[in-house]
Amino acid sequence: AWLERYTELYDFAPGGFLPFGRDGEILQVNITGARLLEVERARLVGRRFGVLVAAPDRAGFKAFLEKVFASQAQEVCEVALLKDGKGPLKIHITATVSQDGQECRVMLADITERKQIEHAQLFLQQCGWSTSGEDFFRALARYLAETLGMEYVRIDRLERDGLAAKTVAVYCDGKFEDNLAHALKDTPCADAVGKIICSFPRDVRRLFPRDVMLQEMMAESYAGTTLWGSRGQPIGLIAVIGRQPRGDLHLAEAILKVV
Repeated sequence: AWLERYTELYDFAPGGFLPFGRDGEILQVNITGARLLEVERARLVGRRFGVLVAAPDRAGFKAFLEKVFASQAQEVCEVALLKDGKGPLKIHITATVSQDGQECRVMLADITERKQIEHAQLFLQQCGWSTSGEDFFRALARYLAETLGMEYVRIDRLERDGLAAKTVAVYCDGKFEDNLAHALKDTPCADAVGKIICSFPRDVRRLFPRDVMLQEMMAESYAGTTLWGSRGQPIGLIAVIGRQPRGDLHLAEAILKVV
């Protein structure tokens, strides 16, 4: 019974745990680690971890592994891992060598979202220094579409009554579109006014059947946020819209909060 409890704690711990051999061979991996890497455990054991590391980080990972085995102290590093058909996964690695010096014990943590948020903060800083006005909003719309993998981004300026808006930047399917005025009634943007975040991971077109734009673009997912004025009043909106349902919109929500 004690062994079963220990095994369960190991397998379902919050972090990925796995020991490496001196050449980076994966000797064992818990369930959390296999899920994080999105590879079956049977296909991970015996494989060298370095082949999962993105090419620009491989030399750094090799040097890190050598440092771990040469040191008695805990060592840390960050690398990008390759993901089939997806963007790179950013991993924080913590490692310590075993007493016999033949293996190192490794803990993995997914820091992809944290890095993307840091990148968004840096983008906003740099973009704010180098551009202003319409150019800033166009750059922001494109950045959000590419970072979040959403097909449509619209940045609106609210009219005084808050029932209508005029776009200041529209980016759709890899190109900018002309600005336009539009009513907010019966749209998810109306729900977003005055809220920090309003999101619909799926079925947004079905939930708002009178929104013509959502119907025309076959929209499935939506996240929106209010832009606030210096006196705390809503002055604009940002909406990011996708044609695919999303398991969640956690990253989109986090980046929109940064904006």
